[in-house]
Amino acid sequence: MNVLVTGSNGFVGRALVDRLLDEGHGVGIWLRPDAPAARLESWAARGARSFVETPNPDFWQPSNDSLRFLETFRPDACVHLAWAKRSREHRHDPDHYTHNYAVAVRLARSLTGSACTRFLGLGSQSEYGRHPAPLGLSTPLNPDTAYGLGKLMAGLATERLCRSSGIAHAWLRLTAAYGPGETGHTFVGYATQRAAAGKPIEMSKGEQRWDYLYIDDLVSVVMLAIEKKLEGFFPLGSGEAVSLLEIAQRVALLRPGVELALGRVPYAPDENFHVCADPSAVRERLGWQPRVTIEEGLRRTVEGR
Repeated sequence: MNVLVTGSNGFVGRALVDRLLDEGHGVGIWLRPDAPAARLESWAARGARSFVETPNPDFWQPSNDSLRFLETFRPDACVHLAWAKRSREHRHDPDHYTHNYAVAVRLARSLTGSACTRFLGLGSQSEYGRHPAPLGLSTPLNPDTAYGLGKLMAGLATERLCRSSGIAHAWLRLTAAYGPGETGHTFVGYATQRAAAGKPIEMSKGEQRWDYLYIDDLVSVVMLAIEKKLEGFFPLGSGEAVSLLEIAQRVALLRPGVELALGRVPYAPDENFHVCADPSAVRERLGWQPRVTIEEGLRRTVEGR
């Protein structure tokens, strides 16, 4: 299968491209003009092809260069992971529902008339807003950040464009992913980076309970989804929420001597104290089950620093 991947420089993108190449799939890497060229040389040596998207005067329309690349690469599937300004301090930035949204729309338009038969986008639990119960298929969508709104808009728009072109569309609303190589966008990434550097883990009291999915399990879901042409919008996570205090304590046990600086970071005014997905719909449709426990995942993450 030929798979087009955006966001290959990100944490999830790197792991997905490696898995695709390991399993013998053709990989096309779609890059922004300002994207770093990390790992491209080693991927190219394994057969991956890359394309740097050139700007179009009409920002909403695909460029002729991108259409020519699709004609020659002939993707069977597209996995859209690219998303700028994902860090916590940018969650209210309007670029999420302007620039990032437009990039997703332009990509979906590029695929119209191509060989692509399936599209998978990585959404976010932020599309739901704050909910005390596990996120399920019937959970209302009420984003309270620009990031969540942009993801919601992108999912709906790409679904409409794909449907009109006969392309199977799936949108996975992920809680959070973690694992070796994660750069600190999540609490797990931050805590393991601090521990690896021998620095105190400065945090709140850690009463938040969040659902983390190990990177290998996430990549397995994506692979199954494009293989089986999954269609629809789905919440995705491990199905278990763990307190940030417990995560920090487990990390500290794996790095003896690391200080837990509890209460040093105040809760945000809009702090989300509970994030958990009900992944049963994805599990039933794909025959998938998370394999890596939080204990094992944290051990691998700490050892991988």
